[in-house]
Amino acid sequence: MLLTDTNVPAAAVIRLKEALQIFPSSSKLWFALGIAHFTEHKSDEATKAFQQALTLDPKFAPALAYLGLIHREQGRSPEAVDFYERALALDEKLSVVHYLAADALLRETTPDSKRVEMHLRRAIALDPSIASSLLALGKLYSPNEKAAPLGFASLTILFDSTGRNRIEWILTSEGTFEAWSVIDGRGERLDNRKLGTKIKNPVLAVVRRQDNFLFVLNGPDSPPQDVQIGLQKTIKNMPHTFRVMLYGFGSSENNWDSLRVTTAK
Repeated sequence: MLLTDTNVPAAAVIRLKEALQIFPSSSKLWFALGIAHFTEHKSDEATKAFQQALTLDPKFAPALAYLGLIHREQGRSPEAVDFYERALALDEKLSVVHYLAADALLRETTPDSKRVEMHLRRAIALDPSIASSLLALGKLYSPNEKAAPLGFASLTILFDSTGRNRIEWILTSEGTFEAWSVIDGRGERLDNRKLGTKIKNPVLAVVRRQDNFLFVLNGPDSPPQDVQIGLQKTIKNMPHTFRVMLYGFGSSENNWDSLRVTTAK
């Protein structure tokens, strides 16, 4: 069993602390401990572990990126941007961190559109399969936000801290859908480019059954039995641990009402 097995983060913490008693100067072990705490939503402990990793290795860019995520979850966008950009100064090829920096900038009261554009363009240049970045860049150039009949929305399932393994379920302003999988940084569009809906303000969801992924939608007030399956794909060997990233493009704030994660017993 891996030390960083985030399927059981509490057990991972115990094993990592035991390993750190033997290798206290390992920045990678401190970083792994931070991820385990972060998975358990223990921000203070995660922050201390990431900071210790940086004390041992000041050029550990992923640790800075995770500190940015912690500040983002706490609603401290300026601080999150600072950590993201410090991480990028060390490793500017972290495409998902460019996207996260743009996302955090858009949350500020008066977003710096030039910096947002710069980060989005860099994210796309590094990884053209980041469809949510393409949509965000298009929205940045849109002079009339109210022109979009349904608005943009992106539900992204991240299976690692770099974004090289993820799934995206996207609603465009034209009322069409795009489904993407990215494995080891290589993106593949899964839909037939003909998916659409007449449902107003649809609820998006991704359902996983082992290696089978269902991309579904439903009406905002419809019962679960009315759910519509947009498509179903087999995507093998994706980790069981994940994080969810939501994006709405109706304003500088996320345009989502809520998020729910359920696990079948």
